[in-house]
Amino acid sequence: MGTAAPKKILIVEDEKEILDLVKQLRDRLGMAVLWITHDLGVVAKLCDRVVIMYAGEVMEQGDVYSVLKHPRHPYTRRLIDALPKLGRPEQRLMPIEGRPPDPANLPLGCSFAPRCYKARPECTERAVPLAETGDGRAVRCLFPED
Repeated sequence: MGTAAPKKILIVEDEKEILDLVKQLRDRLGMAVLWITHDLGVVAKLCDRVVIMYAGEVMEQGDVYSVLKHPRHPYTRRLIDALPKLGRPEQRLMPIEGRPPDPANLPLGCSFAPRCYKARPECTERAVPLAETGDGRAVRCLFPED
């Protein structure tokens, strides 16, 4: 009768340890990780690619650096504007005005249009497709940022 190998016990104390562990496993095993979060700071640290969703639809996707540094969808821009910036405590945070739509009763056209600073009548007249931008990114907006 052999003896069983001792079991390893992993104790994780905080979010940073969890993120470090996920990174180590990803790198060691060469695996992909799908991370679903509202925390863009975690996305910036952990992810290579990001998909920004609103009301169940993809609004923007691409490599994490490009999307977070140069957002094209107004919703992505507003998410980033709403984040506090290190070293700039005097900066006023920009909340996203209005309320998200009722998921059971989504509006025609862009679901973000009622809260969007760039919205025009065309945004609510028909479905807005997710359009490839030619640089590995895609955006669901008729009037994307440059």
